[in-house]
Amino acid sequence: RSVLKTIDPDFYNNRIKWIQLDEVYYIKKGTLTLAVRHSFQITLGCCNGFDSMRQWIAQARPHMTHNDNERDHRLIVYYSRQPHTYVTSKTMAFPKHGRVMERNHEGQVLKTIIQAMQRHNLKEEFVIFNGKHHNSSEPLPMELIFNIFRNAKTIIGPHGTGIGGNFAWTNPFPTNCAERTQILEFIPGTESVAVANTHPFTSYYNIIRKWP
Repeated sequence: RSVLKTIDPDFYNNRIKWIQLDEVYYIKKGTLTLAVRHSFQITLGCCNGFDSMRQWIAQARPHMTHNDNERDHRLIVYYSRQPHTYVTSKTMAFPKHGRVMERNHEGQVLKTIIQAMQRHNLKEEFVIFNGKHHNSSEPLPMELIFNIFRNAKTIIGPHGTGIGGNFAWTNPFPTNCAERTQILEFIPGTESVAVANTHPFTSYYNIIRKWP
């Protein structure tokens, strides 16, 4: 519900009726629209599975969240699958499938990114994103997640839904290649084979390669 409310508040408030378990409704006037999935061929290179959603987001939320005069204030986002350091083991929300990078290795990756930003004099803000509040296991509000990825110039991280799902919020109206959101994903470990249809190199490239 938070996703729908963030994307299109008018649609959420005025055009949705939430049907609860064991409730029956009769449509007397008007029509009822159902979403039915016909295919979901991500790994086969089918690129139009999310086109309708992408177009809807572009129409409902067309604007960048920063001021047009502050184009340098964009983000380089690193997606971390690590549970938060300061959460106890009893409440720690480990990423599913066990695809967690070793902490020292991830630290080396982060250091490499920061050094590259300094070497190339990049002015973007560097953000580490794992879907949680800092020093907390509480999830970030959907509006903040939307703003982070809408302002992202570059997204880096291990393959996972934190990249594939949130990439949908990125800038839908780039006017040139420099304004397109860049994405660099990598496979975090051999366990990816067990959760990616036995294919160790499954990528979101086939979905997002033709998105503007």
